[in-house]
Amino acid sequence: MTSSRAVGDLAPASSMVMETLARLIDAVRNSDAKAVVIEPLSEEDGGGFLATVPDLPGCMSDGDTREEAARNVGAAIVCWLEEAEALGRTIPEPRPALRIA
Repeated sequence: MTSSRAVGDLAPASSMVMETLARLIDAVRNSDAKAVVIEPLSEEDGGGFLATVPDLPGCMSDGDTREEAARNVGAAIVCWLEEAEALGRTIPEPRPALRIA
């Protein structure tokens, strides 16, 4: 499941993709929103961690550690945004985080 491209290896993204990525980053920095959810995978599923992006359906990556999953999902976000733009799909606005009581 891990992306084969490192974030630094990605081709330059379009301005729309970069603006959307900046909005996602700003949502995290300027509020208590959590743009990425990182969960442990069971040993049955191979172990490690899964990082998902609730605002971008199907956008996910994994890694052996939480840190690796977080790094890998950065590349997945860029790829997701580029593909959505190429297909002419609407890129959703970041949502506030769900709160657990």
